[in-house]
This record gives sequence, C-alpha cells and structure tokens, in this order.
Amino acid sequence: MCFPIGGGVKYTTKNNWVFGLETACRLTTTDYIDDVSTDYPNAAFIQEFYDPEKAALIIALSDRSVAGDKVLSGAESQRGNPGYNDAYFMGGLFTITYHFERTKRPKPGSCYF
Repeated sequence: MCFPIGGGVKYTTKNNWVFGLETACRLTTTDYIDDVSTDYPNAAFIQEFYDPEKAALIIALSDRSVAGDKVLSGAESQRGNPGYNDAYFMGGLFTITYHFERTKRPKPGSCYF
C-alpha cells in the first residue's frame, strides 16, 4: 500500500490547450521495494529450498558486493535500515492536453491547482 502526496498546476489557453506541471511522493508501507532491508540471505538456505538454477539466480541477484561497493558484506550481515519504509518521488511531470470539443472547464488563461 502507498500513500500519494503531491500537487501540480494546470494552465488553460484560449485554443483548447492545457499545460500542466506536477510533482508527487509516494510513501509506502513496506521496506522491500528495493530489496534492501534486514539481513542478507544465507546462500545455503536458498540452495536447500530452490532448484539449482533458480538458487544460483537468487544468490547472484541478492549479492550486490560484486558492484564494487566496499561497504557491502556477506550472508546474514545487516543491510539497509528496517526502521524506515521505502518512498519514491516523481518530479517535473509535464503534461500537454488538447480538448477537441468545447466542454465546461476553467476559463482560458486561468491557472488552477
């Protein structure tokens, strides 16, 4: 589940064009969107419960130490902070809309939120 927070502005022109700009933040109730929370998985445990091909893939994807970051460490070591849930941001979403038919909407030249 996530909680959206955001806002924006739209501007209507005389010739049916609408321009908008918005930004948003989504606060989630999980810490696993980026797969970084609590401890690194134990490779032996994964190999015990998955077939060899899937186990090799899971182990490779969960071990980010190959990325060259010296801070990362091995199995069952702490990674991430389970005390904080994930959030993500979207900024500068620019929209352009054209209305083919005249309908009741804000007056041309108006700016609304």
